[in-house]
Amino acid sequence: MSNAEVLSPAEIPRAGLGRDFYLIWVGQAISMLGTQLTGFAFSVWTARAMQDYALYILVATLPALVLLPWTGGIADRYDRKKILLLCELSAMVCMALLALLAWRHALALWHVYSIQLVLSAGAAFQGPAARATIVSILPKEQLGRAGGLFGLTSALTQFGGPILASGLLVVIGMRGIVAADMVSYGFAVLGLFLASIPTIAQLHAAEGKTGGEETENARKHPFADLMWSIDFLRARPSMAFTYAYTALGGFLSSMMLFLATPTVIARYSPTALPWVTSAGAIGMLLGGLLMVAWGGPKKWSPLLLGFNMFAGLAVMAAGASPSLVVLCICALLVMMCNDTLSASMQSIWQRKVPKAAQGRFTAFQQIISISMLPLSSLVASTLYSTVEPAFRVGGSMAGLSSHLGTGAGGTYNFLFCLVGLASVVVSLLALAQRRLYRLEEEVPDAF
Repeated sequence: MSNAEVLSPAEIPRAGLGRDFYLIWVGQAISMLGTQLTGFAFSVWTARAMQDYALYILVATLPALVLLPWTGGIADRYDRKKILLLCELSAMVCMALLALLAWRHALALWHVYSIQLVLSAGAAFQGPAARATIVSILPKEQLGRAGGLFGLTSALTQFGGPILASGLLVVIGMRGIVAADMVSYGFAVLGLFLASIPTIAQLHAAEGKTGGEETENARKHPFADLMWSIDFLRARPSMAFTYAYTALGGFLSSMMLFLATPTVIARYSPTALPWVTSAGAIGMLLGGLLMVAWGGPKKWSPLLLGFNMFAGLAVMAAGASPSLVVLCICALLVMMCNDTLSASMQSIWQRKVPKAAQGRFTAFQQIISISMLPLSSLVASTLYSTVEPAFRVGGSMAGLSSHLGTGAGGTYNFLFCLVGLASVVVSLLALAQRRLYRLEEEVPDAF
């Protein structure tokens, strides 16, 4: 079988995103909106007690973190279309069970937790398979634009989902929202069913590989796929260095997001929070629109890291200014920079990793990303506990208190400035490293 027969122009369109991508994207967009509706509704329902809400968050993230070391390799060895269809169908069945329980007024917390465990496990399989699928059906020139469209969809659903869900809770209640989510999964299943997705055998044939040796190694060592990603970066020092920098930038961004809500509440009031979150959502929308129009970088440039530096300056300005308007503008700029940088870097990673290995590298990325959330929260809360006494009246930070405020508000302002300054310093240090400039020479595109 020739390469032309394996991946024909009809299967991978060169002029644009193509029919297969849009089938998947539209279905996933509708499904994402349904997921946002039920996620908001369950958060409201479980948030009546802090312990219930904390347990809900735990069961929503822990299974994915445990399973990801295996699921990336599974996405690289088995039919990705079947994996995605099974994930969507299992989620659809879960929503049907919840709808039935809600309709019979028998829905209990343990039902929600049990179903969420299944959904989280499904997400661990779906994430690597979905990202690898997008790479397999698109030319590399369109990966940035595709990432922008998914980022745009994510921003729209995050912005409109809670607003729509709060209104629907009054009109159709929990039962109606769960039923709507079940229907939304049907659109995702239909899009996947109609789309033409290359099989693993076709991808291996196009790259001149069989995949048999990797499959045997994975059977011997359950973490072989995770080690493959680490070895892949280790053999490419400039890529490893760049990835480490972006991971550090993600850690600082997670700290900023963790501090955002208590900062707004401490400085103003809970009524100001919707204004700031809406500004951030608009920033994500602008970032997505920019990527759709631009298409992302055709080649790696260290100047992309300037987005992190610019976001750091905006975070510093947000911490130093007492104005709510300035805070909203900074939130818009920070989220636009973060969203644009994230989509740009993702398209670069996708180009550098072979198509048949996209699943395991995506799983590795998701493990790092999920791990950042609790780590950044722990560091931020520890810093707050350490610094807060100094911002009390008569404390050792009295000089800064006159500019940043006292008590909790002054402490959060100081931490915002500290996180923003750290982002700027890290960006400047990274840009001074000549190793970053050798990425294209050292790591050519894999396809």
